[in-house]
Amino acid sequence: MWAGSDAPTPMAGTFALGLFAAALAGVGFGVGGLVRASIAARTVAIVVVATYLIDLFVPALRLPDRVHQLALTAHFGQPMVGDWNAGGVVACLVLAAGGLALGGLGFARRDLSN
Repeated sequence: MWAGSDAPTPMAGTFALGLFAAALAGVGFGVGGLVRASIAARTVAIVVVATYLIDLFVPALRLPDRVHQLALTAHFGQPMVGDWNAGGVVACLVLAAGGLALGGLGFARRDLSN
């Protein structure tokens, strides 16, 4: 059990995963609406795998920090211990809302009556 008033909440990890999932959903919806729905899932899968590989290999290979900043998860801070990076939260929310808006515009311009 955590002691003290500044202890992280048990839901911190869930919130971080939810932000990441919302950002990826925004990317997928944006790609599906603007380009093609058939490549949306592939694009999101590539983003997820690239983020994972960057987070895994950049510190191990001692690559520059600017390479590590390419991973979306590098911008969260350490949410499991209560250390959040506001820039990462905003980036995820912008990706989620922007992807939703762009995807909605793209789908609205299509003829889906068939």
